[in-house]
Amino acid sequence: MAGVAVSSQVERQSLARAMVTGFKRLPGDAALPRLEPARPWLAAVSVAAFLGVAGGVLSALAALPPRGVPDMPRHAAYTKECGDCHPAYHPSLLPAASWRTMMAGLADHFGEDARLRADTAADIGVFLQTYAAESWDTKAAHRFRRVAPAEPLRITAAPFWKHTHAGIAPAVFKTRAVRSPGNCNACHRDADAGGFHGPMVSILSRSLPLLLLLASVPASAESPRERIVADLAAQARAADPGFAGFSAARGAALYKARPGGGKPDTPSCDTCHGATPQTPGQTRAGKPIEPMAVSRVAHRYTDPEKVKKWFGRNCESVLGRECTPREKGDFLAYMLSQ
Repeated sequence: MAGVAVSSQVERQSLARAMVTGFKRLPGDAALPRLEPARPWLAAVSVAAFLGVAGGVLSALAALPPRGVPDMPRHAAYTKECGDCHPAYHPSLLPAASWRTMMAGLADHFGEDARLRADTAADIGVFLQTYAAESWDTKAAHRFRRVAPAEPLRITAAPFWKHTHAGIAPAVFKTRAVRSPGNCNACHRDADAGGFHGPMVSILSRSLPLLLLLASVPASAESPRERIVADLAAQARAADPGFAGFSAARGAALYKARPGGGKPDTPSCDTCHGATPQTPGQTRAGKPIEPMAVSRVAHRYTDPEKVKKWFGRNCESVLGRECTPREKGDFLAYMLSQ
């Protein structure tokens, strides 16, 4: 403003008025400059050249790997062995110390015997520790480096997880769309990449009111256990049109069978689960297991995800392969009869 005032005094005219009107008095000896004709083609070529160079530079920069985000390869063994029971969580969700402790204690993996071959476990452990939270410069990785002192191996116990999910009703995690607090992919579209950016949250931003409504609707007359058996029957029927129903007798034979295709220390179901389904068993690590019979443990076989995980792990352990739908149904028929 001081400059405008000084220039107005020097030139003997109001520069403020010139700024408003667009007109300014020329000095007495000055002539109007000659106007040059417009050259639109030259302008178009110049703009096109600038856009081409700028686009090329931006494209090259976009192709560069982001800083602080390692180029993590897909690990087939981790995806198969761990992803068979639960999502193959991104390694950046726990610090290296937690992964190291977890892989050293697979005999009691959150209450389950998840032991692997020594070389497979060692390979997965190296992968998880190499790409643990300390290796990533993302917000999620930074926050997940801090674990819950009481549960340092549980991702959903981490202070950051609890803080960011504090406003979500527990009923939402029980809906079919989400199913459990650990099912990150249900809401986070970038969970597999370890991003966990706010704009990539899908289900809750669009459907939270609907999920809460569904969670409040009473369950149908069909029990969860009946739905599990009905689903297995549909799968068995699809695999064999001659399927005539499940058999508790076949299930009993399967429980006692020693097929020899699985792990040497788990030759049969009753190796860990007791001579009969009514008796308690114990894992190979010595941890007690509740009886398998529904008459002894009423909550058995009511959670579809747990049933799927249990069959996935134990069929591979005893049979060396996945159980067929009929075998699963026969086994459940035997347990329901006990």
